[in-house]
Formats: sequence, structure tokens, C-alpha cells
Amino acid sequence: MKPAPIPSDEVKRLQALYDLNILDTPPEERFDRFVRLARQMFNVPMAMVSLVDADRQWYKACYGVSIRETRRDISFCGHAIVTAETFIIPDTHLDERFADNPLVTGEPYVRFYAGHPIKTLDGSKIGSFCIVDCEPRYLSNDQLEALRDLAALVENELNYAEVSYLKQKVSDINHQLHQDIQKRKEIENSLNQQRNFLRQIIDRIPHFIFAKDRDMRFTLANESFAQAYGTTVEDLIGKTDSHFNPNIELVDHYNSDDLFVIESGNEIIRSNDKVINIHGETRWRQTIKRPITGQDGQSQQILGIVTDITDQKWAEIALRESEKRLYEAQRIAHLGSWSWDINSNKMIWNDLLYEIFDVLKGTSMDFEAYQGTLHPEDRERIVQAIQNAIETGSDSYSVEHRIVHRNGEVRFVSGQADIVRDENNEPIKLIGVVQDITERKRREQALQKAEDQARRLAEEARDQAYRL
Repeated sequence: MKPAPIPSDEVKRLQALYDLNILDTPPEERFDRFVRLARQMFNVPMAMVSLVDADRQWYKACYGVSIRETRRDISFCGHAIVTAETFIIPDTHLDERFADNPLVTGEPYVRFYAGHPIKTLDGSKIGSFCIVDCEPRYLSNDQLEALRDLAALVENELNYAEVSYLKQKVSDINHQLHQDIQKRKEIENSLNQQRNFLRQIIDRIPHFIFAKDRDMRFTLANESFAQAYGTTVEDLIGKTDSHFNPNIELVDHYNSDDLFVIESGNEIIRSNDKVINIHGETRWRQTIKRPITGQDGQSQQILGIVTDITDQKWAEIALRESEKRLYEAQRIAHLGSWSWDINSNKMIWNDLLYEIFDVLKGTSMDFEAYQGTLHPEDRERIVQAIQNAIETGSDSYSVEHRIVHRNGEVRFVSGQADIVRDENNEPIKLIGVVQDITERKRREQALQKAEDQARRLAEEARDQAYRL
């Protein structure tokens, strides 16, 4: 027995067969009628519509046989699909290819075989329409032509199924394509809505926002940033700072920062940039530049967020001037200020208070350290006065007492403080001022001493007058 050779287009042929989606399907009258007709026309006991799979032949329609498939290596149709015309074996016993074939030596005892190839639309031979007899025989030319006609009719049915399948497949593809287009439109609409939403957000943020690529070209900007350059967002995109900023040195500074952020992957914060805007105004800005990474994790762009801090800078300047004037006023009045957070027991002193108490500037102060500066004879009285004010619900207190400098000098101070309380009337903080009144006390003491001396002299003069 010699198995049939494998066709040169086997892969293509099998795919064409599988594309029909017909293997292992139930019997159909449209094919069964042809095998019945062939049996009657040729007076044979067996007729089949045989399809050759990778390792089997399977009968879509058959008459006179009880099985639906056989191994391909013993099939007659495997030989039929490698021939151009009808494949005929008049007597299998006389053909060395089939004499010992199990289908010849056993059931169904094939002695005669004639099969014409069945092709798909692309020309692939996927099987054969065949007739089988248990006796040797020959076919006339008319019979051969009739067999070819029947094979062509079967082929038409198969191809009609293939065309119907292809039409359905095209319809399914078109339907899926329509759904994909609709879905894409929905996605595009959703993305457009998100873009518009994000655009409204960044345009309403009271900061300058922009992004640049590695070529320093703007890829994103909000309206505030574009307006600062005297242009529009649309005009800004794709261009660089140099298109709008004539200050080459400043542009180089920007580009240097941008390149550093992209190359290093680290952010930069410039908290006090002083610039001249397009209107010639001096403005201060805080700039934060951060890297934007791609899918590979590498920095591809930079995101810039610029905050105009001009009002804050002018406020800081005004505050420093105010603090300077306040310091001068306090210095002239010998007035120091302080605050005490009761919960943390931390005290904050201004520079003049350190001078008044003769404590090294910057020394960490708390209530115990404050007590250490008090005159020993006044300490208990002052601490008690503060505690009484806190515990009795008072809003403020005032005291006069002595302090001792590091060199032992005793000085006089006057202090007043307000007590800050929470919603439960619990004290949380004290804020106060201290004035050095040493000179006033010394004048008062000198005046008192002079008054005492004058009173004594007056009393002595009166006593002498009485004696006279």
C-alpha cells in the first residue's frame, strides 16, 4: 500500500477547508441527494462526498457505508486531490498502491473507485465526489462526464456555503466595524470632553502652566501663560521662548533649567525669580519645573508651574519696613514683646526682649527659663500673679518687677499680657510686652529720697524753732 503524497499547497488547502466550517456537521439533504442520484445513475452500492482533513477523510454525505470517516493514509480520496482530473482505479487488486489496502482486503471491500476533485473558490482541492463498487469496472466517456457534472454540482453547493459564510463574515465584520467606529466616536467624544474639561481647569488656575519637549518647544500652555507672553495658546504651541522673549540671557537660563530637569529627572524650584514683563513691569515669580516621563520611564518633557508672587513680595517688603519701624519704636521705648504657648511651653522673644533681660539672642526660652531671669525676691509674686490671671479667667494682667542681669545688675521692668483662650475658655497662649523702667524707677527713688531728706530737714528746723 502506498499512501497518497501530500499536496504542495497543503497548508492553504487545509485552511480553505476549515474556512468552510463544514467538518463534523450533521448530514444535509442538499448533499445527500447527490450521492443517492450517483448510486442510481452508476448502479453502484456506494457513493460519497469526501473531505480530506489533515489526518483523516470525512464524509459529508455517504450512501452504502456505515462509517463517517477513515484514516487519510488509507483513503482513496487522498490520491484524488493530487490529480488534475478524475481519479479512477478500475480494479484495486491489480493496482499495487491499493491491493493490500485495509479498505480493499476488508470492509467495505473496495474493488472499483472513481473520484473527481472538489475545489473551493480559490482552487484548493479539499476532497472528492466518488463512487465505489465491490466489482471491477470501467466508465464510459458519458459516465465520466456525468461524474464530473455531479462533482461540479456538489462543488457549487460547497462554494455556495462558502459564499454564504463569507457574506456572513463580511456582514459580521461590517457590523463589528460599525460598532468599532461608533465606539471610537464615543471614545473620541469622551476624550474631547475630558480635554475641554481639563482645558477649562488649567485655564482657570491662577498660575502659569506650560509643558516643553526636549527641543524646548511648548507642547502645553494655559491662557494665563500665553497672555503673559502677549500671545494665544494656539500660537504658542510648537514654538520656543526665543520666539516671544528678546532677553537671550533669560531664555538661555530657562533652557538650561529645562534641560537639567529632563536629563536628571529631578525637579527645580526657583522661589524668587525677578522678571520684567511685556509691559515693562517688575514682577516676582516662583517657578516649579518637574519631569514628565514616557512609557519607558524616561523623562521626555517638563511641566512648569509659575506663581506670580509680586503682591507677596511687596507685602514682605512692607512688612520688613513695618517691622523695622516697630523695632525702632520699641528700641526707643525700651519695649520688648513675647508670646508663650502654654501647651508646648515654648516662648518666643523678639530681639529687644533678649537685650532687656540680658539673655543671649536665640536662646531657647520656656516658662522655667523666664523665671530664672526674675529677681529671687519677686519670683514667687510674679509667678503667682500670672497663675491667678490664668486660673481666674482674666483676659489680661500687668506687673512690675525686678530682673537680674548676668553681671548681677538689678533692673526694673513693667509687663502686660493678654490671655488667649479657646472656645471652652481654656487658656492656650499669652501675648505680652515688657518695658525697661529702670531709669524711671531710679528717678522715682531719687525723688523719694530727696523728698524724705527735705521732710527730715523741715522737721529738724521745726524742732529747733520749738526749742527757741
